[in-house]
Amino acid sequence: SWRSSLPARTWSQLLAQFGPKEMHRQEVIWELCSTERSFVQNLASILKVFGVPLRDYQGHWERGTPKLMAKIFDWLESILQLHIKISTSFDTARASHATPVILQIASAVLRHVEALVVHQPYLVRFEEANALLEQILHAPEPLPFASFVQDQLRLRECGSMSLGSFLLKPIQRLMKYPLFFKV
Repeated sequence: SWRSSLPARTWSQLLAQFGPKEMHRQEVIWELCSTERSFVQNLASILKVFGVPLRDYQGHWERGTPKLMAKIFDWLESILQLHIKISTSFDTARASHATPVILQIASAVLRHVEALVVHQPYLVRFEEANALLEQILHAPEPLPFASFVQDQLRLRECGSMSLGSFLLKPIQRLMKYPLFFKV
């Protein structure tokens, strides 16, 4: 938490100066920034484990990669690029303050709001892609793509999550933003 990142004396001084409401706001800002960073790391990991190995040296999708799944990975790459920019904006906003208190974070968010439209095709086709993934993974005769997914899921980076769970992350991230801004 933000509070635990500060020395106790600093926390007490900031609390006396800004009050409990602002301290709560700072906790939310800290969580927004740190979870954005984690989201970027998770998306990069998903693409490294599942997207990159499905491309040839020229960047084309390997034969046998379902077209919809290739599109999902393409859209994830676009989503990742946007969220790298958002995370960088948050880091810049944090670094621009001389104290641990961030007085302005809205401008870091607002400059990217319109770009969130990059999520749209992913959101529109997510359920269809997830259903296709389940169908492929549970087909009586396994396809090479199913074997690839199952092999990749055994990697340490995947823990015990399914590809469907990984693919849900961008949707969960979008749903979290309104909760941050309720404060």
